[in-house]
Amino acid sequence: MNEILKEGMQHVTKTYDDFLSLVIEKGALKQRIGPSIEKVDGIKRIDVRTVELMTKSGKGGFHTDPKLRERFKDSTNVTLLDHLLSVCRGAMIMAVWNWGQKSKLPLNIDQRLACIATVGFLHDLDKILNLPRSAEIKTTDVEKVLKELKIGEFIENQGLELKPDQILSLIGRVESSQSFRYLSSPIDRNYEQDCRYIALADKLDGLWLKGGVEEVLNRIKTDQSFEEGWLPEFKVIDLYDPHHPFLLDDLQLWISTTSIHKTGIPPLLEVHHDGRLVIILPEESSAEIIESALGSFLNNLPFGLSLTVSNRGVPQLRNIKPSHEQILEFVENEPRKAIADLFKVKAGLINELSPHLDKLMPQGAMWPAKILGALASPLQGIDKTEEEDMEFFRKAGHLALLLEIKLENPQKGVLNAEKKESDLIDVIQKEKPEWISKIKDDPSRRKMLALWTVYISLDDPDLIDQIWGDQGLLQEWLEGTENNPGLKTGIPGDADALISSVESHFKQLLEGKRLKVSTPDADHYCLFTNEPVDAEPISAADELYQVKVSAFSGRDGRLESISSDRSETHVSPVSKAEHRLRTASFPGGKPSGVPSLISSPSTQGLFGGLLLTNDRLQQTLSVYDLSRQETKKGRTYKGWEVYRSRHRLLRYERMPERLQDQINLLGLILRASLRIGRPVHLFRGLPVPRREFFYCDALPKVLENLLGGRGLRLEQIPQAIENLKFAEDLMQVNGLGFDVMRLYAKPATRFQALCLSYSHTKSSSKMNAKWLLNRIDQQIKTLIKGVPMQQNDQSMIEFGKKAAMVQQYPRTHSNSEELMTFKLCLDAVLQARKANQTQRQSLVYAVADALETNLVRRNKAAAKAENEPVFSQRCMIVAESFVDEVWFKTCNGRTPSQATKRILGSIFRIAFLNETGLRQKKRKEAEESKSQSQAA
Repeated sequence: MNEILKEGMQHVTKTYDDFLSLVIEKGALKQRIGPSIEKVDGIKRIDVRTVELMTKSGKGGFHTDPKLRERFKDSTNVTLLDHLLSVCRGAMIMAVWNWGQKSKLPLNIDQRLACIATVGFLHDLDKILNLPRSAEIKTTDVEKVLKELKIGEFIENQGLELKPDQILSLIGRVESSQSFRYLSSPIDRNYEQDCRYIALADKLDGLWLKGGVEEVLNRIKTDQSFEEGWLPEFKVIDLYDPHHPFLLDDLQLWISTTSIHKTGIPPLLEVHHDGRLVIILPEESSAEIIESALGSFLNNLPFGLSLTVSNRGVPQLRNIKPSHEQILEFVENEPRKAIADLFKVKAGLINELSPHLDKLMPQGAMWPAKILGALASPLQGIDKTEEEDMEFFRKAGHLALLLEIKLENPQKGVLNAEKKESDLIDVIQKEKPEWISKIKDDPSRRKMLALWTVYISLDDPDLIDQIWGDQGLLQEWLEGTENNPGLKTGIPGDADALISSVESHFKQLLEGKRLKVSTPDADHYCLFTNEPVDAEPISAADELYQVKVSAFSGRDGRLESISSDRSETHVSPVSKAEHRLRTASFPGGKPSGVPSLISSPSTQGLFGGLLLTNDRLQQTLSVYDLSRQETKKGRTYKGWEVYRSRHRLLRYERMPERLQDQINLLGLILRASLRIGRPVHLFRGLPVPRREFFYCDALPKVLENLLGGRGLRLEQIPQAIENLKFAEDLMQVNGLGFDVMRLYAKPATRFQALCLSYSHTKSSSKMNAKWLLNRIDQQIKTLIKGVPMQQNDQSMIEFGKKAAMVQQYPRTHSNSEELMTFKLCLDAVLQARKANQTQRQSLVYAVADALETNLVRRNKAAAKAENEPVFSQRCMIVAESFVDEVWFKTCNGRTPSQATKRILGSIFRIAFLNETGLRQKKRKEAEESKSQSQAA
């Protein structure tokens, strides 16, 4: 990279940093949707409402107009904020790139870049203001946005003089739909010329989201806004490796980091989403970048020395065959809990050992308050141990580890545990205390021996050197002597083999070659990729998260007996490396079954790596981290982190079995997607490229219906969250279970579910059901007004309205009174059928007679309204409505089941109560008007 371009990139970095700090963090991220939240201070309590610019689509959104919806669906859906930042970054870097070719940077480069950033971010001002393309934007609108988003303050800080009318004029030079619409005061010609970079960046971002890499490169080659060759030739890295997304994450990080280090500029595009990694690098330096990045990627894989302690308290080291110095360093840095696990003894020995351990250990025995298994550690409270006392326990842990270590296929002659115990006593030259000698369980005895050895060596430097020092006893055990092979010969050291396999795998992918299998004739197959492998079966010590060592699949080369207790699960080296990386990256928590992979890009748009910190270990943000509001309860997402550093967003979550738990988790995931403003795709199988903002490949049918499909665009997500929340509330009401939830999930039967829920909840004697009644009532009114009803539902609604002509407003609000007309009609039809009266006219007369007789007798007959016929004729109208629309059409002339009867009754009840309520209201208004007239 030439020095001029290097200097220009320093200006870009500073300008973009200032822009993020002020316009995004203090401006855009403060403009949120929803009611204000109390006690939000940004430190202890975070504002979790959705950022307004993240509720709107920059590209690929949803529209109520079918034609626009069809056009938008061809683009990958991203938020308006991500699109605006992409254009802002892309335009600034391309400007500096072009200036660098001319061997001279502008004297007012900071002001030019600030103008590009401002206009680039505001080029879709109509979308920011929620205006249609054809609407006129006023200077007052610009002033409002400049103030709310702190852009005016940014312009002033950068020493830039730019008025609202000038901004509108510059936007017109970027957006063809706004061209020459706005007059302004004179503008610096250079600012007008710089709009070319913004227009190109906008076009490239749109082409990437719609057509992909080929469209982007083709536009760069054919664009006529600049002289030929102003941008370099590019190389495209396009890898599809859905089995290994965590490895792809790390590879992307190192390629981007190396590109910045070698050229000063991040890749033109770098996106890893849905199992596909796409990176665009300058052709000239691509080979050097890839070679260096691959080396850094391999060197930083977390496959160092690893310790596991089995349920029986047996320790095992894995990954590398360590030296004595490596063991010392490892024990020094190992977590305290792992040290405590090295001293698990038989729980039945607690009372016997406690008095002696209280004398040996610095803080006495620290047994767990509640013994849950057959073993217990006297170091359970080690987290509270002072740091100066930890040297005691680490020395003891080192000794206990090598005394009890489990080995795999060690060389002949390796010392066994009994011989090591004997050699240790010979070095100490003291007899074991009687309380240790009396312990019959060998592992428990040796662990207590390790603690006692450290205790007696505290005032004996020579003994410490003889055991832990160079050429000491522990080094001889580990590395061996002329007469005895070392313990390290039995420590599985497959890290080098794994790294070699990963290197071969990604070299082939990066070179565009077909993947070759090293052992094509092997008898076993990888559980994940089904490629032939000749490696040994995996074990629990391999630390592959939730991969069962005895998984049964029925594949060739696998055990066919599901009752076999043999470990017979094979995993290829690359997949083993992937799943070890998942274990190292997993945010923790109690294992709870096989998780789903959640795909969400860590970078988005043009030059997405600009200003990102390149941490070696990418932080993981779980769905709970993205939902948490109080920082004291755990890691909490504050709103700006994805613009400052790389994260594995939501990478691993398990889908629960219970429907209610699934609804809760999906609600959390959808809210999390809005909070981070990044697409979220959930896969139980292999990832596949999807353009929607949210996608799940394994939704139960009821949830698919509830959300409106497996995939959702950004604008559809708030309604989906509302549907999930309402469904969750319904599930918690006694008497409203899965059947009502299934009806609510389908748009065709949603009205039935709402009516059923309203009737059930209204009949409940619980006072806390009122809030749910109000929500149901609101949804019912919305559906009636805005959505065409199903024919059967419409028939019941019309019948309910007509019933208000014959029955007065229910005063007791009992079920029997509110459903009286419906039951009278249905019972009359059923009685008539028993008498073999099935013709329409016979049924109508039967129903009309039942209504007239019973309603008058029970004193429930409705008063005559204006322009209505006499009561008997009204009964005939209601009877005809019931027989024609309800009995013959809705019920098909058959007796409805109890479930159907319940649904029909609920719909009738809603329509009847609404109509009688309106009639009563009109009657009162008429009476009041008459009284006022008489008084006047």
